[in-house]
Amino acid sequence: MDGPVSRSRTTRRYPSPPNAASGIPSSGDRARDALLGGATGTGAGNGYANGGGGVGTYTNEYLLEQHNNEYVEHLTGKMSLLREITLQIGDEVNSQNEMLSGMSESMTKTGSLLSSTIGRVGDLLKQGNNMWYCYFIVFVFVLFTMLYLWLKVR
Repeated sequence: MDGPVSRSRTTRRYPSPPNAASGIPSSGDRARDALLGGATGTGAGNGYANGGGGVGTYTNEYLLEQHNNEYVEHLTGKMSLLREITLQIGDEVNSQNEMLSGMSESMTKTGSLLSSTIGRVGDLLKQGNNMWYCYFIVFVFVLFTMLYLWLKVR
């Protein structure tokens, strides 16, 4: 069903539609005739060869219309699928934005805490008492020694 569609006026034999045998046009035939500008029952534009008189043949126009209807149904299905995918993408984007906002707030709080801590350490070092350097170096040495021994025992 893919590819270009030929628009020749050849007649092909297919099973008769339900109302073709009785010669009574259906409401779909009337709607089609109104759309295509034909008159129902005259054979011009009603979709049946020989005026729809029960011969049981479809014209190419009718087949092309069926083919187009199938494409419309196919495209409608694809459009609804794309709509669902788009809605899911939108939901995912919203949840990601909320997560990023939360992370931004956490980073801001952490940054302000870190800057205040560094400021306090700087204030301690500015006091001029050089014993803080010694205490800090001893503390770091003891900390790393304990960490080394703990990892070695493990």
